Amino acid sequence: MTSSRKSRPVASHQPSSDTVDPASTDSQIREFLAGETNGKSVLEALYDHVLGEPVPQRLKDLLRK
Repeated sequence: MTSSRKSRPVASHQPSSDTVDPASTDSQIREFLAGETNGKSVLEALYDHVLGEPVPQRLKDLLRK
């Protein structure tokens, strides 16, 4: 039996053109865990590239409830 529902495309987790240097991120994480920094640079290095993405309407609707 085949499903009539269409599948959604899977998000690609390819690194962006401005990739993060793993050695730099590693040292930033170690500094944060040692209490030497507040972790802001680590979060920016890991997640800054998604901050410009729009919030899906379904999530906006859910948060309004």
